[in-house]
Amino acid sequence: MGVMVGTSVRNEEVFENGRLAQIAELRARMEAMGATAPGHAVIELLAGVPGLPRRAVTSMNECPALAVELIAQASGSGLFVAVVGWPELVLTSALEGRGAADNVLIIPDPGPDPLHVVGLLAEHMDLVMYHTAAVTVSPTRARPLMAKVREGTAALVTVGTRLPSPALTLAGRVVGFRGIGRGSGRITSVVLDVRAETKTRRDRATTLYLGEQPTLRAV
Repeated sequence: MGVMVGTSVRNEEVFENGRLAQIAELRARMEAMGATAPGHAVIELLAGVPGLPRRAVTSMNECPALAVELIAQASGSGLFVAVVGWPELVLTSALEGRGAADNVLIIPDPGPDPLHVVGLLAEHMDLVMYHTAAVTVSPTRARPLMAKVREGTAALVTVGTRLPSPALTLAGRVVGFRGIGRGSGRITSVVLDVRAETKTRRDRATTLYLGEQPTLRAV
């Protein structure tokens, strides 16, 4: 079984009858095995917390390499991930050998009320990654979503959408590649500059090498 891809969601009934059945199955498996935070060493190093905060929002810039790394780390640890509104994100090859494709639900088009869809997912999944064009959501409009996030199980990562008062802010930037040189034309790793900031911890940075074995190097 590969990565699950949802069809375009045009109304709540379609979503309820289709995607929620898949979510319920994933949720049952999740409860049977227990859930831990969607962690990553880069988050613990920079933010001083073991992983993406559950029942809270993480704001991230558009960095596909970092997004794929977080998804692979979470799904490979047995956690359940939903990716909403990011059909361009290539996951299949990236998850081979590291992530668990069966644990990833992809909804390319969440329909006319994406915040409602994201809220439903946040009630059941471990990690929800929601991608849009750059937009700021007012506190009033964000209130129903935030209520579902606080009452749910997921760490919500928004890419593009800015919700009020995120618990964690992440920024990734590709700064280089390794493996390209004389006699070698194959990229063995991608070099990322990663920055993180919380409400109580100032901006910090590190270098993350994404390859066969992702590693960190302090800067």
